[in-house]
Amino acid sequence: MGSERIGAGLPVATVLSPATEGSAGPAWLRAFLAAGGSSSVDILAFHGYGTGSAEDLNAIVTSYRAVALVDGRLSMPLWDTEGSWGTTAVGDDAYQAAFVAKYFVLQWSQDVARVVWYAYDNIECWGRLMGATSGLNAAGVAYGETYKWIVGATVTRPCSVDGDGTWVCNLTRPGGYQAEIVWNSTKDLSGYAVPDAMAEYRDLAGNSNPIANGVVPVGNSPILIEPGMPSN
Repeated sequence: MGSERIGAGLPVATVLSPATEGSAGPAWLRAFLAAGGSSSVDILAFHGYGTGSAEDLNAIVTSYRAVALVDGRLSMPLWDTEGSWGTTAVGDDAYQAAFVAKYFVLQWSQDVARVVWYAYDNIECWGRLMGATSGLNAAGVAYGETYKWIVGATVTRPCSVDGDGTWVCNLTRPGGYQAEIVWNSTKDLSGYAVPDAMAEYRDLAGNSNPIANGVVPVGNSPILIEPGMPSN
């Protein structure tokens, strides 16, 4: 089975594996593939529920990527077909907004091909991004801003964390554009030194702020540090 053309002119079907989650998920999926499932699926699916710390997604993705390796080669892409902060309490509006941004940026940097958030208009404990009458909440706004930051860009290497707890994700766009997405979930830093040529930083509310003296404040909410717009 798997991907096959079932009729002249019809598109090729793409088959996903069962989507597993939790600590037992990778082992179950590995057993499924070994029992013959590998010949029937094209994509490994999982549910990206972890803890209230979005950074825990790195370990989750790594565990599923190990399942996808055959003879040291990545044999099929990964899709996170359902995930959010789930029933985990993740704090106030600002914390939820930060979680959304980290959730997508970290999986983007680890080459997870699809990420499906659950759920846009559900109850708050299941990742709500908007109300029935109130419109987008802070997390919903952050979703839109994160989309602008990463769609069409290329991450140059997986996001990394330094000894001070600061996460940095480097990205590029055509035309020589280079930028960084930066945050620190453990402490607030008043003077994070930015690379040369950086002129402004954007926050998850969509605000643009000028960079003064080559440093920016960094905290739990990711920011996009980027060069200024070219003059005409």
